Amino acid sequence: MPVPSSSGSPSQLRYFDCDLTQVSPFPDNAIADYKLYGDYFLDVMKENLAANQEVIRKFDHLESFIAEAGAAVDSSIRVFTAQSGLTSGYALPVYTNVSNGLGIFDSRYIKKILEVHLSPGAIDELACNNETKSLGFLNSDGVLCP
Repeated sequence: MPVPSSSGSPSQLRYFDCDLTQVSPFPDNAIADYKLYGDYFLDVMKENLAANQEVIRKFDHLESFIAEAGAAVDSSIRVFTAQSGLTSGYALPVYTNVSNGLGIFDSRYIKKILEVHLSPGAIDELACNNETKSLGFLNSDGVLCP
């Protein structure tokens, strides 16, 4: 639901997905490093927001949800994915990595990071870049780019 701003005009938060899936497994004990590259970020903004000269936008923050799992979970997903679609059979194969039992024994990690703020330079790039300028974002000084 839109929330009225102090100026009396409606404001609303927008949420959309930005897929940063890491498809190749990390070596054991490696640190996962996910980066949101500028060009990809700008492309996501262009794809999810319509240009409208009557709308002024202010970028507030990002929220991040990270879910990681071990190699056994990855293997089970690949087995089940191979059995989906037009070529799928009615019975799914049994996948297990538990000796004398059924199931998947592995680890997983889920983390939600709230309020990741962009630097003033990144906000200026969003507001003033030729590709996203028409989206109407305010720059880091709170004004529209000329």
